[in-house]
Amino acid sequence: MTGGHGWGLGDRGPLAGRALYWHTIQGGVFSGMLNSVEGLFTPEVSDIHLRIEITGNTYSVYLNGVPNPVTTFISPHHSSGRVGLYDYSAQTFDNIVVTADLERSFSG
Repeated sequence: MTGGHGWGLGDRGPLAGRALYWHTIQGGVFSGMLNSVEGLFTPEVSDIHLRIEITGNTYSVYLNGVPNPVTTFISPHHSSGRVGLYDYSAQTFDNIVVTADLERSFSG
């Protein structure tokens, strides 16, 4: 998820719309913000280049070509599933790449 801190509900406070974070959805119920990283974006201005890598139960996001992930989510409950990208910040996304290491994800 991008945005956060009430941006989608109309909040325009100093933290609103500037975060990258995760949610889990189980039985139609969203978790709270997980592994949030603040201050990454300028709402309605930033063009984001994301790369999402999935290896087993580890989900990592790389932003704008940086070599290290800006946030990682690890959960033993999510070794398979879906990844979705949702934006509350009116940003534009381009060059989005989602990769999965299937050999490592399903070995063992």
